[in-house]
Amino acid sequence: MNTEINRRTDQQTASLTVKGAFLSLNQRLLAATALILIIFLGLVYLALEQAFVSSVTRTEAERLHSNILLLLAEAQTTEGVLSMPEQLQEARFNQLDSGLYAYIFNSDGDEIWRSYSAIALRDAPSLMPFKNAGVGQDYFGLTEVYGEGFLYASMGVAWELDSGSLPSKDNRVPPKQQHYTFSLLESADFFHSELEAFRKNLLLRLLGVGALLLVAQLLVLRLGLLPLKRLSRDVQRVEQGEIQGLGGAYPKELHGLTENLNQLLEHEHKQREQYRNRMTDLAHSLKTPLAIASGALLDKQQDRDLLAEQLQQMDQIVQYQLQRAGRVRPALIQSKQAVSAVIERLESALQKVYSEKQITTQLQLDPNAVCRVDEGDLMELLGNLMDNAFKYCDSCVAVETQSHAKGCSIRIADDGSGIPADRREKIFARGQRLDTQAPGQGIGLAVVNDIANSYSITVSIGSSDLGGALFMLELP
Repeated sequence: MNTEINRRTDQQTASLTVKGAFLSLNQRLLAATALILIIFLGLVYLALEQAFVSSVTRTEAERLHSNILLLLAEAQTTEGVLSMPEQLQEARFNQLDSGLYAYIFNSDGDEIWRSYSAIALRDAPSLMPFKNAGVGQDYFGLTEVYGEGFLYASMGVAWELDSGSLPSKDNRVPPKQQHYTFSLLESADFFHSELEAFRKNLLLRLLGVGALLLVAQLLVLRLGLLPLKRLSRDVQRVEQGEIQGLGGAYPKELHGLTENLNQLLEHEHKQREQYRNRMTDLAHSLKTPLAIASGALLDKQQDRDLLAEQLQQMDQIVQYQLQRAGRVRPALIQSKQAVSAVIERLESALQKVYSEKQITTQLQLDPNAVCRVDEGDLMELLGNLMDNAFKYCDSCVAVETQSHAKGCSIRIADDGSGIPADRREKIFARGQRLDTQAPGQGIGLAVVNDIANSYSITVSIGSSDLGGALFMLELP
């Protein structure tokens, strides 16, 4: 049953893994880059097309305006009547249906002249916009005649007339100026074909540039993701036991990841070593109770209470060491613990244990002193140190806490014989004891050292003002 459940769970996990890895990091970056590139090139296409259309339109307008100026230069008046020569300088005006057509309208919008090329376009003047342009006004745009597209241009002019040569009616003074509108029509086929050619050429060029940019981006992504691939290979080598940690030069963006992985690997290595140490501690701790129990069994007259006491002590040692052997690494983010409350609980319990010594305790506890250490670890850490202080003092134990910006400091002092300077480092080793007469296994301070290393707690030993030992701790 359990095997079937585990098999289904593995299949579900594998399915989720496949779905989650649908797109690789390289593919996602490439897809995002391609999308951004398409949008960018589309905007570039629109901008360049608009610029080209504006440029071509402006060029065509200037060219038609120049043709109107040529017509103005060739126009003349005879007895107040505007006339044009039979042959014009622009050859297209002289060719039938050449695609360039000219008209002149009077102030009433009536046609008074058209070029030879426009003879066949009989209804065109009625479709011509701006047949009565204001003096000095220019017009240019696109219009449609007979279903075909045409460019048009119109200009309004005031023509100066010689009044002496003009006939008069009813003895009125004839006008000295006459208003005319010069208009041109030109087939827009060339204009549109030029635009289409430009659009096609521009599109092909932008597609080529886009393809080159995508290839370049692909190469950049491959180069940029090489450190991640190398990191993946190194992690696999660590898994296979080929190397012990992640080394080599990684980009600074991966330093945090590689350092955390190395810390994790180091902790896992220490965890295995710690487990072996705990088992060693367990075996070592059971030696004395087993010897006493064996002696009691051999001596039939031995008090049975002694055997029961030693067996109970063995059970406590086994439970304690197995619990510590299975300890996992403390969480990176712990809730804040009030140090003063833990110390008060320990002081109350130790007063009962060592009630025969009539120990005086001096507590100077800062209520603001807190630390980010697991409550059980904090109890074990301070419990070992305060137990040693109560065990080896003469009559007085002092505990002081003080908070600061980085955490808090704790000082545990007693009035016992103290610890010689040359032994202060050695007593943290497993099995090292200064007083072999007092009960114990010599692992209390080794436990303190293990917990302190787990939380980066600084522990130092000095001499107290009471005359005995002083343990100073700096907790995060």
